[in-house]
Amino acid sequence: MVKLAAATGRYPLAVATDCVVYPAVGPSPLDVLPYGPDGKPAVILGPNGKPITGLPRLGVSPGHVKHEGSKPLAEVLELMADGVNPGRHVKGNTVADDQ
Repeated sequence: MVKLAAATGRYPLAVATDCVVYPAVGPSPLDVLPYGPDGKPAVILGPNGKPITGLPRLGVSPGHVKHEGSKPLAEVLELMADGVNPGRHVKGNTVADDQ
């Protein structure tokens, strides 16, 4: 999370035991990834010009992260306003399930 924030300026809205909630423009886990001007996923380079290691990678292999669910931002903000950690409520009923 620290490397992703430093490299992209993107910070999580909430963190739970095994869940991190990031804002995105859409409900797909691909919407969280940084993209370049060409519309393709961006390789984030460090000051040495080499790719930064340790950034989240989508997948099911060890060391990868998986999508647990999506919620509309308004719903997440409502949970936060009520003092509830949205990271504990992101699984299950997702935006994709509702469509």
